[in-house]
Amino acid sequence: WTLAGKGFCHSHEIYRNLDDARDLEAYYFLLRIRMFIHSRQRRAPRAGAGGNHPEDVLGFEDFDAFGELLGPTVDERARFDFANEVRRGVISARRRVASYAKGVIEQELKNGREIRPHSPIVCGLGGLSHRTSYYCQTHHERSRAALALVLAAQRYDLPIDATELQATFRNAGDWLVRVPELAELFYETRGSLAKSFAFLSQVDGAEDCLFPGYARFESSFDERVHLERRSLRSALERNKTAALEGFVQEGQQRLAGAIASERPVATTQHELAAQEAALLDADQLAAIKLALKTKRLPVTTQDEVALGDPSREFYDRFSTGLSGIPLSRYYRPFQTEAGFRPETLELVEFLIANHRLFKQCAQAGLSAEREVAKLIQVCGDEPKLRCLFVFACADRAEWNAEATDPGRWMITRELYQKAIAWFKPAPDPAQSLRAAGFSPDQVTILEDLGKDFFDGAYRPFARRFGAHLARLGEEEEFGEPRAILLSAGVAPLVGVAARDYPGLAATISGEFARHGIELRQAHFFSAARYRLALDFFHPALDGPPLPSGLLKSIEDAIRQRLHISATDEAALPGLKGKRTLEAWHPGLYRLQFETGEDHKGLLYVLACKVHRHLRANIFGLTAHGARGRAFISVYHDLPEGMTLEEATRIV
Repeated sequence: WTLAGKGFCHSHEIYRNLDDARDLEAYYFLLRIRMFIHSRQRRAPRAGAGGNHPEDVLGFEDFDAFGELLGPTVDERARFDFANEVRRGVISARRRVASYAKGVIEQELKNGREIRPHSPIVCGLGGLSHRTSYYCQTHHERSRAALALVLAAQRYDLPIDATELQATFRNAGDWLVRVPELAELFYETRGSLAKSFAFLSQVDGAEDCLFPGYARFESSFDERVHLERRSLRSALERNKTAALEGFVQEGQQRLAGAIASERPVATTQHELAAQEAALLDADQLAAIKLALKTKRLPVTTQDEVALGDPSREFYDRFSTGLSGIPLSRYYRPFQTEAGFRPETLELVEFLIANHRLFKQCAQAGLSAEREVAKLIQVCGDEPKLRCLFVFACADRAEWNAEATDPGRWMITRELYQKAIAWFKPAPDPAQSLRAAGFSPDQVTILEDLGKDFFDGAYRPFARRFGAHLARLGEEEEFGEPRAILLSAGVAPLVGVAARDYPGLAATISGEFARHGIELRQAHFFSAARYRLALDFFHPALDGPPLPSGLLKSIEDAIRQRLHISATDEAALPGLKGKRTLEAWHPGLYRLQFETGEDHKGLLYVLACKVHRHLRANIFGLTAHGARGRAFISVYHDLPEGMTLEEATRIV
């Protein structure tokens, strides 16, 4: 209508005068996809407001069904590859049609003002535009003009005029190359890189020119796309960059508001990530941004393992390493062509090669010295450790974040804080207790809980239980347990202080099970010299709310030493699954249990059996699920004289 209206000409004349027939081909391609969508619907067509038709909406089920076009006779791999190709075509066609339409409609508004004297970039009613890009002759010149425009939009937080989609960025997927302005986009500390790539995502093939493998990446599926059924992977990737930018902004505000030189205390994954991100320089932030952008594009050794594992789903095997270029070679052109600094690219390779490190260490269970030592050894210095932590937090800002898995992220924070303290030792933790008014004798009692407690994430709760534990240690006749509902980041947490006795862990976990409350993890600290225990329990977030009488019933169960008798064990369900016992740490062992059966109350069942059959002291319990299976771990010692072989036979 815009092109034909002035001269009152026929649409066929417009079509004949198009300078690139692919725009019309893209439109016809979308019409064919529209017919396919209609063929899958059983309801009658109906027009909505403004002439919109609900049956024209492309839903996730349609987006996931393109393999049906091949018919029933082909094999699943051919159908899988074909569906990816069709999705890529849909993405390409939607971009072409949207790009063409926006460019035509906004053409009248392309008058503007220079952003600075003699600059080829002008700002008009529709945003920024480049007035000399038309004269660029080579791919390199055109690329510099295009990315300079994106850089200006990012730096000044202004939109780019939509007419540039049909001008400076016209068919950029055919000619865009890496130039120094690309590196400047990542090093720029002003504006939003996520918004810059949101603009470039409208230009078909542009990001694939800059980041080989990106087109395959955004049309591919992974577990998150399958489960959420809402977004392309490219949109999710940009959300991660936006999360990183939010961390930096929030962290700078928090540090600016801190009193004197004392840093504010971070109690959640988000707060700690923001605090640490604010300490990064422009080079480090650029590396994290580039790693977030390209994490699934280079081929790593972990990708090669996944590709060679036929037991995995197709979308799991073929969702990474999408460029086919090894990690050791992928980033070389980013230095020679785009001007990224060598140290930046070295950090990018480190982040991508180790992007699962925090997850692997946290899944190992309790925050042990071995896992902390592994972090220290792999990272080698404080800046790399901080970058890896911030990268992990941004990468999981939405998916598998603290809101859905608080136990894992509490362990992650503890691992990070212990590792960072190795490079930058913290003040004596006992000093804070003395400053809070505890006497030297009381501090001695609390220090007997061990280094893991005072160096870990539970130390802030010492003040809540300190007076009660001190009284238990000082007054032999006083033996009252105490249970308190606490807050650990975004999730509730139950802490229990009591006199220690064999089976205490089973007593408390049994009381949780009696109330139908599933636990995700539990940590047990013991002051052996005074026979005191300070234990922490993390209820599952997807379970029922904690009942009002839970804390009192836990205290009663401890007084009566419930849930650990032979009668209690006889009433327990059988254990159907795989169990293994292994040495985990000098003097400590880990019993692992895996099952696909109903796993309700399994932490208590295993804690009870470990107490009754192995006569062991339990230090921790963890539980998590994956792909329909439950994985339970019990961390414990063995009584004097019992060998691992004997314990294994008992298990």
